[in-house]
Amino acid sequence: MNETPVLQPSEGAPMEQKIKLELYKKIILVLAICTIGYAASYFALGAFLTSLTLVAAVAIMNPVILYLDRLEYHTASRLIFIANLLFKINCIAWTLGNKFHLNTEISYIPIMMTSMMIFEEHEKKEFWAGVTLAISAWALARFGPVPTLPSSWGPTTFPVEAFNTLNASGTLIITAIFLNSYAEKIAKSQDLLQIANHQLEELSTRDGMTGLFNFRHFKGLLKIEHERSKRYNASYSLIFLDIDFFKKYNDRNGHPAGDRLLQKFASVVIENLRNIDIPFRYGGEEFIVICPATPKAGALMVAERIRLAIEELDFEFSKFQPRGKLTVSAGVSTYPNDALTPELLLQAADTAVYTSKEQGRNRVTPAPRS
Repeated sequence: MNETPVLQPSEGAPMEQKIKLELYKKIILVLAICTIGYAASYFALGAFLTSLTLVAAVAIMNPVILYLDRLEYHTASRLIFIANLLFKINCIAWTLGNKFHLNTEISYIPIMMTSMMIFEEHEKKEFWAGVTLAISAWALARFGPVPTLPSSWGPTTFPVEAFNTLNASGTLIITAIFLNSYAEKIAKSQDLLQIANHQLEELSTRDGMTGLFNFRHFKGLLKIEHERSKRYNASYSLIFLDIDFFKKYNDRNGHPAGDRLLQKFASVVIENLRNIDIPFRYGGEEFIVICPATPKAGALMVAERIRLAIEELDFEFSKFQPRGKLTVSAGVSTYPNDALTPELLLQAADTAVYTSKEQGRNRVTPAPRS
């Protein structure tokens, strides 16, 4: 069963939707105040029925102003439409009766249409809102801001012409200000949204502990690099790194010390890579590096440079390690020499790491040719 859409945004709704609701309320409030002004001017002239009709229009708009965020979409639209219809009936009746022709009333109708257009699910609603405002401005310029009362009415102490002209012009100006403010807020919210999206992307691709790319991102980039190398008949290599005796380090010194070790290890890896190399945290104490456009010999040099840097660096509590220092075992595999698919290439690098472990650790081992 389909539910009627509600205008209220949830807590997780985009900021843009909340800004729109705020704009809707402001414009409708301005229109209500404008209508009250017209009602007052008619009341001063003794046109009590017209004044009462306009007050009714304001009463209909009132729920939209107060409860817009709780109203159903179609309910809010219909209330605005009825309020506009009441005003329009008055305008037509006075004009056809030739009793009173107030040209500034023309400005009210397009503004009311502007509010209705905002509620409509129209792909060009902003364009049409601008058009209706332009029509309002043109009407005031074309017919003149100050209308004349029929001579049969006689003199009146109430400056209705000037009052209604000021009322209509003020409504136009305030509505334009709100629309401009809305545009600025939307632009700002879009900038914030881009920043938030970038931060979310970072969170989804980065390892929270080390700041390196995570395994999920590694799989995507590995596929891309493989397709690129395959297309251009180029080679690329993987360096698999596994910290030696990390479990013993964690058990003796505690997990906080282990976390600091991982962070320091990651920074050392980054410092010893080339600009084209991409490091990842594979998981636990395992790290992996994609070396684009790099043959086996070049990748072995990079891996050896990392191994030496780790061995020579004085890590916290490293003297309590089995060899009195922190070391790393590494395995290197290269496409297409060692494997023809990303999965098999990763498996070859992993196998080479285990070979390093079996041969005494603290060494770099190339994967055997397949």
